[in-house]
Amino acid sequence: MANCRRTHRAAVGLCVLALGLSGSPRTRAEEPEAALFIRGDANVDRKTTIADVFLILRYLSLGSSIACKSAADVDDNGRIEQLDALLLLGSLFYRHAPPPPPYVKAGTDPTPGDGLGCRQGLRRGLGGNVGADAPGAGAVKICDDDSWGADLELIHFRGPILAYPGESRVRVPIQMRSPGELEGFTISLHAESPHIELQKLDMAGTIIAAERPDWTHTYTGEAEAGYLSASVALSMSAPFRTLPPLNDEAVAFLELGISPDAPVGETLEVSFEDLPGDDAMRPISNEVSRRGFSQQLGACGLRIQIVSGEDLFVRGDVNRDRLLNLTDVIVALTALFLGGSEGSDLPCPDAADVDDSGSVDLTDAIGLASYLFGWAAAPRSPYPDAGRDTTADLLGCAE
Repeated sequence: MANCRRTHRAAVGLCVLALGLSGSPRTRAEEPEAALFIRGDANVDRKTTIADVFLILRYLSLGSSIACKSAADVDDNGRIEQLDALLLLGSLFYRHAPPPPPYVKAGTDPTPGDGLGCRQGLRRGLGGNVGADAPGAGAVKICDDDSWGADLELIHFRGPILAYPGESRVRVPIQMRSPGELEGFTISLHAESPHIELQKLDMAGTIIAAERPDWTHTYTGEAEAGYLSASVALSMSAPFRTLPPLNDEAVAFLELGISPDAPVGETLEVSFEDLPGDDAMRPISNEVSRRGFSQQLGACGLRIQIVSGEDLFVRGDVNRDRLLNLTDVIVALTALFLGGSEGSDLPCPDAADVDDSGSVDLTDAIGLASYLFGWAAAPRSPYPDAGRDTTADLLGCAE
């Protein structure tokens, strides 16, 4: 008997059929290895990811080849249809009820008479990220992004950053290199230190937002364990749109916070690490997909150096939220006209000294507004990353 559960509206009304399967599956010893598969693993690479979703959709829209149709039959009803792709999305990224067996582990088809079958069994010897079935898979260490070749997909942060104890909404770009034609990807991040809170993965202002993807989703269900993930599908139907070649383009921004008791002088890390699976769910894997197949992916995480907040700032960030916008202009003008002399009521007068003249005046507010509207040059260093003032003056930061 089928049992459909009500889900979030963003899941496009996904529901999963109950596991009311008849017949007794044969044991592994009785079945040739070619018949072993994981439900949802349409491209038989030993993991279930967004690439499998794309391969199912490409099979339906473009007639692309599927090596294991039994795996693509996600609800095990004997047919491959669009609902199978949606159910797989729901299970992987919304963490809804899992598909019928064989899942999470590989196994044989409990309904072998449906006429689908597998032309190819699970592939071996795969490079790159092969998910939870490989020893030690899932964690991607901090690395030197210059060591990766130009033809390899690479996702990385832009070098180490400085942050101070208690700082919130630290916004760091996540960049990607790729020869192009990617139809979608998944990012999964992990902060092991309790002094880091991963708050948000935001694609506003990136090439991804400009492409207007059909589907994006951020999963925060394991936030307390330090995990945050996001997935993107540029399009869910033919013709499948893809990304152009990328040369360190921003594809997302990570927003994070630092705890007030983070030790000054310590270096903290955020790594690209698969969100773990369990006995019912597959992992959420870092992945880029091209034509329904995962590509070898390099990933370089983020180092955060904890420093004193007394003299660390971003030029133009008047209200100290690591964002430059019209709010900063308003705060500066309010302090100048309603507060003390030279913006003495500001939390960090050095940040309001946009032209680094050694004083805060109307010219700074006008210069910041002009930059925001594209009429003037960017603020003086430190910008866009936080840093210290290299000009001797009497301003500083009150915090």
